[in-house]
Amino acid sequence: GGTVLAARADQDMHLLRQDIAQRYEDGTVSFLGIMAVKDGLARLRTLNMAHVRLHTWSLRDYLASALLSMRHSNGAAVAE
Repeated sequence: GGTVLAARADQDMHLLRQDIAQRYEDGTVSFLGIMAVKDGLARLRTLNMAHVRLHTWSLRDYLASALLSMRHSNGAAVAE
């Protein structure tokens, strides 16, 4: 999986995948996770999507706040 079709360590060479969907795949797809899809979709049908949206935004806000507060060892911001 991943974005690179081929790479060589002895040369400065790499080939990206041509298919745009594969190019943005971040690794090997979890074939074991496919077993949870049916149950996951069933669970989503029972949820109030407005609550899911609010929870998702709260997670985003928490992550943004945490990233903005992080510093490298030299004091530089991790994220802007």
